[in-house]
Amino acid sequence: MNTLDEQKPLTASEAAKFLSISLRTFYQHLPAIKHARRFGKIYVQRADLLAYLNNQEANVAI
Repeated sequence: MNTLDEQKPLTASEAAKFLSISLRTFYQHLPAIKHARRFGKIYVQRADLLAYLNNQEANVAI
């Protein structure tokens, strides 16, 4: 994957696949994930998903 693909925002379904969770579970966690809405669709950057995962791991480790 090249850097242009990594910078392209993911849709909600792509983000759920990236996290290996269902779309329903993704929507449940959405308030805690930095995202943007445009024309009724949700977009998330990979870096924001990774930051969310790192934050979740830190909370579990405590």
